[in-house]
Amino acid sequence: MMPSSDFTVGNTVTTAVTIYKQNGKKFLKLSLAAHLWLMIPIYGWGRYFAIAAWISNLSLQELDGDSRNLKLKHYLSISSLFTFLIVGTLAIVAPLLLSLVILFIFLVVYALIYSAFLVNIFASISLDFSWLNSEMGEGIIGLLIILFTLIFSMAFYTKVFVTDLAFDRSHRRVFSLIKQSYSITSKGIKVFLIICLSIIFVFPAWVISYFAISFSTSSIIQNFLGDQASAFVLANYTQTGFILTIFLILFTNLVTVPYWQAVKAVTYYHLAYKPDYDLKL
Repeated sequence: MMPSSDFTVGNTVTTAVTIYKQNGKKFLKLSLAAHLWLMIPIYGWGRYFAIAAWISNLSLQELDGDSRNLKLKHYLSISSLFTFLIVGTLAIVAPLLLSLVILFIFLVVYALIYSAFLVNIFASISLDFSWLNSEMGEGIIGLLIILFTLIFSMAFYTKVFVTDLAFDRSHRRVFSLIKQSYSITSKGIKVFLIICLSIIFVFPAWVISYFAISFSTSSIIQNFLGDQASAFVLANYTQTGFILTIFLILFTNLVTVPYWQAVKAVTYYHLAYKPDYDLKL
């Protein structure tokens, strides 16, 4: 028994980890299949988002049983793939666009502060903004811009966080999924904090993946490639770094997608279901 009073940010993450551990092999196979589909534009991308949503559904079944009785074929129909593609793309692109808009606003404000007109106004009222030109001032401004950009974009992402779980027999349209997710996640700041803690939790996986891939790549270059090939790789460091970064993102995402989908399922279960319930875990 896990009463609603135990619905904390930490419990949500630990429960998601437990679900992942108990279904690791199955979830990783699904995640690998989803990432292989990414090589096929449009249709494959839809399959990626649909399989990710199916992992969320399987995670939810670990909590409440097969209450909705949905099958994988319902997720992989053409209409469903189109829905998942639109919603998934929106969940990724919209926060990025919002971040760019916020960044642009900050740059405009920063430029206005240094305009001759505002400098004279600030000087007349004894406000000194010359510290902004210092190295420390620029560092503080940069950190503030990054912080506010992340906060606003993540706040938007919380509203579409559980769209995967809103998919059922009666809600299969894009607007319906977004509306359901917005309604469910509008109950407070807890979802935002869950996302923040989840990012902190998976951050070591990114670090480990980076060093593992970097070490293995350098070993291959030094031990298996000839001097000319090694020189070519070093000469094209920018392109090599870009390819390595893409591979890093895909590899880490492959491992962490099941975890994220489990976090979504636990969050949805707590917010959308009755106040008290039994958990199998």
